[in-house]
Amino acid sequence: MSRFTIFIAGDTMARTSEEGGNPFEYVAGIRGECDAAFCNLETVLTERRERAPHSQIHLRTSSQLISHLTGPDGFDAVGLANNHILDYGAAGVGDTIASLDGARIAHTGAGLTSDESLSPAIIVVKGVKVAFIGMAMTTGGQMDGPDTFVPALNMENARRSIESAREAGASIVICSPHWGVEFAYFPSPKQQALGRALIDAGADVVAGHHPHVVQGVEVYRNKHIFCSLGYFNFFQSSTGERWRFGAALKLEFENASVSSYDMLPIRINDNYQPVPLGPDKQERFREWFDELSKPLAAGISWQWWMRRVGGAAYRNRLSGWAKSIALARGPAQKLKMLGRFAAWLFAPGSLRWAFAVLKSLLFHRRQRYFPPEEFSR
Repeated sequence: MSRFTIFIAGDTMARTSEEGGNPFEYVAGIRGECDAAFCNLETVLTERRERAPHSQIHLRTSSQLISHLTGPDGFDAVGLANNHILDYGAAGVGDTIASLDGARIAHTGAGLTSDESLSPAIIVVKGVKVAFIGMAMTTGGQMDGPDTFVPALNMENARRSIESAREAGASIVICSPHWGVEFAYFPSPKQQALGRALIDAGADVVAGHHPHVVQGVEVYRNKHIFCSLGYFNFFQSSTGERWRFGAALKLEFENASVSSYDMLPIRINDNYQPVPLGPDKQERFREWFDELSKPLAAGISWQWWMRRVGGAAYRNRLSGWAKSIALARGPAQKLKMLGRFAAWLFAPGSLRWAFAVLKSLLFHRRQRYFPPEEFSR
């Protein structure tokens, strides 16, 4: 079997903050060293303006900018299983799929039928069929109409999608789950268990996204689980400079197995463009990434996770609700969002989380795993 490399990126909008800019300008050299590329396309490719009511933050990229994805700096396949693909409803999903099909970009993780959403994105790299599958923990199942699907992250869907990939002749299956807790630098126990279950179900590599920050890598049964790649080409919120940081993944394959990998740290500029960190910061990143990865081998418990990142993650979740309520339009929308917030706040799971965070703050020393300060400069 041939030796080849695949470039995998996290949250991507395929646009800049300024009209006409190339979002991948500064990573073209890194991307050019790889034989194929995949990303989590966390936007809707459409010209529509009518937004779906379920989301307060709507991400849209003009379908005319599909050229960013098809150019030499672009991507051969994309994942659509995320919490923004439905921002413009079923019509937006249809527009996105039509644009990708027209550009001959393989896609997985969303569709107008359940079977379509679970279909793998298959590309051929140096004669080897590689399949990507996508599912979402954050928004799963049927939403916004009877014909729009984003597959929920569960083992039934995973087995169906992996089986479909193998039947299509794929020698390598890469799973791209949208999962985890936002702004938590370690995967939750549930996230870690799901990653291992995906390997047990037949995935060769797991490369996740959604937490908006980088998380570590676990080697399980000689296969790699990259818990979160963080941002790649994405807009910046007002949460601070540290959230501008992410990493892309360069995988080298030989004989259907990962022979080596490299995490490529990037910082996102004001134009939403990923810019590689300098050599000195890359070395510091590798040290920090090792710190994030070491605890995964022993397994993450809820007690351990709460002591280290539970409090920060809970505060960020509250902050996210506050922003959603502030962005709501008019009294009716604000009341609706307040009702949703109250339902979340007093749900049994949230109450257990709040109690665990309080206990951790009272009885344990707080430990925070933010990236080194020099990454923000």
